[in-house]
Amino acid sequence: MDIFNDLLRAQPDTNTIDTLADWWPGYQALARRWLAPMDAAIAGGFAADRMAWAFCSGYQAALRQMVPNLAATSVSSLCATEQGGNSPKAIQTTLVRDGSGYRVNGQKMWSLIGPGSSTFLVVVREVDAVDALAAGDTTLAAGRPQLRVVRIASDAAGVSLSPNTTRFVPEATHAKIQFDSVRVKPDQVLEGDGYSDYLKPFRTIEDILVQSALLAWLFREARLRAWPSALRERLLATLSLFKSLAQRPALDPATHILLAGALTQAHEAIELCHEQWQQAPEADIARERWLRDRSLFGIAGSIRAQRLARAWEDVAQPRTARAQ
Repeated sequence: MDIFNDLLRAQPDTNTIDTLADWWPGYQALARRWLAPMDAAIAGGFAADRMAWAFCSGYQAALRQMVPNLAATSVSSLCATEQGGNSPKAIQTTLVRDGSGYRVNGQKMWSLIGPGSSTFLVVVREVDAVDALAAGDTTLAAGRPQLRVVRIASDAAGVSLSPNTTRFVPEATHAKIQFDSVRVKPDQVLEGDGYSDYLKPFRTIEDILVQSALLAWLFREARLRAWPSALRERLLATLSLFKSLAQRPALDPATHILLAGALTQAHEAIELCHEQWQQAPEADIARERWLRDRSLFGIAGSIRAQRLARAWEDVAQPRTARAQ
């Protein structure tokens, strides 16, 4: 099956999807049909009746690209951001050895789809490793705290949350989550480093798959509303750039440079879509949601700029210097 032929030929579903509970079964069905996370993100975006569900589709697909064995039956959320941000040194939630297992303590802010998730992927600071670093252990890189990712069920003892929303895509609720001495078994601790294997690459993976889902949703609207064929072509061509980027290593500087170019093209296409939305009747609820939600496209702009600057710095170095 080819996802682009599907976008061109399939009849867009015009059913209203009001809640996360309404959206999830449809996305699950699409993910069973389109096994590649990128294809699932695109199909989910095309099936969405609003930006929020396209965003959620790309987000769920991105998590499964990062963690391939993540259960397809559960809505999941990456819990990283804390009061001080989501940089490695800002992570204060701890993973402490307790007998044959561990205990997790801490608080996460703004966990996407937290209230509707059944699985949390929690970025934690491994306390034993930090103690070793303080004692002079040089096996940890450049003084960065040792981070891990643990899988915790939302109904586990010691987990509590309070929902919150943003001014845009409010349907995709966020949550502040508290972990109070939550018991974690060794097989719930994911293999690899929490930063270099998960948190850092996810920022790129999420950018690519969420943007793809949003572009697919705009293409759906372009078809339903008979927007100019040149704009539809532009949306598909831009989407094809993102699909190719999903095959590249997330930490490769070249990927970040190519992604910046693709995002520029996406921004230009989105501005053309905005012109079309402005021509829709003021009573059109979809137009109202667009005007409310379009600021989503500008999120994390400063982080992307920093990532791009580092990528250009990296490729400017001789190969021998980079190898060191």
